[in-house]
Amino acid sequence: MAGKTKNKSTAKAKHAAQRKKSKPAKKTNPRKRSRPRLSASSAKEKTAEALAVLGPDRLKDLYSVMVKCRALAENIQKAHSAPARDMNSEIAGLEAMLVGAGAHLQAQDNVVLEHNRLMAGLVRGAPLQEIFSKLKAFSNRNRNDGKRESISQGKDASASKVTVDALLAQAEEVKSQRGMTVLFCTEHPVTLAGQDALAVAAERKLPIVCLVENRSELESSVPQADASEQTFYPRIAVDGNDLVAIFRVAQEATRRAREGHGPALIDCLFSSAIPVAVDPILFMEQYLQQRKLWSGAWARKISDDFKREMKETLASTHEHSMADSHLVRVYSLVRSRP
Repeated sequence: MAGKTKNKSTAKAKHAAQRKKSKPAKKTNPRKRSRPRLSASSAKEKTAEALAVLGPDRLKDLYSVMVKCRALAENIQKAHSAPARDMNSEIAGLEAMLVGAGAHLQAQDNVVLEHNRLMAGLVRGAPLQEIFSKLKAFSNRNRNDGKRESISQGKDASASKVTVDALLAQAEEVKSQRGMTVLFCTEHPVTLAGQDALAVAAERKLPIVCLVENRSELESSVPQADASEQTFYPRIAVDGNDLVAIFRVAQEATRRAREGHGPALIDCLFSSAIPVAVDPILFMEQYLQQRKLWSGAWARKISDDFKREMKETLASTHEHSMADSHLVRVYSLVRSRP
């Protein structure tokens, strides 16, 4: 009996081995590559990395640039008495709009503004020496001409003037370099009416991000574009006083533009229904306070250090060439008359 049991076991083992050998091998698709699965910790790290784009240091740095923009505008107004328009009134209240979008600029990008071109240099990281050198050149030219012109309206000391057609041509030029044009419009009905530059840019997939200052009671007073697929571009409404909101919206619009998907319009809303104007710097202070990132002493130090730096720079500023400066790709938009 023992021998029979042993023979049966041997026979079963041989049969199983033959069946396994005759079983066809599983086919694999060479094109299909296995994707490594992220562990829970890896997924959390990637999420944290994405959120860290606006970490504590970055938030404090953006607030610092806003404060410097305001201080620089006040300094220019006080020292040069721009008569045609109040330089301070032009920049005050728009710091979130300028800094939030300007934070995403790269060296190859163009900046086009109607006003405050010197502020664009500061947002792009230009040292005060460059900014005050341009300002000094402007002042000397005014003195030699015997005229008293506005920094913002007269002979421009910080930017070349471009038409809408030139703006589109420049956007086409930087497209291959993954560059873009950031257009700030503070008087958008005049700038965009009759020439829907963004619709043309959408048709050509040009990398333009346009921010408009909108103080209308309506949700948006920007002229409506053709809704066809060819000329479509996204329009995003955002609180014009909220630096963080503008930063995040501009970040996505910038990514989209650099990847060749065309222009976007960011409608910065400033509600006229609010009786007291909201200051974007105070708005940001409250945001930082909620996250325990702000203190009065720290804020005062930023302001005092920058004012001292401006005073020292003004005392030692000499005119010099700006061929390679941060202001080279900063332009003023020539508005067409209706």
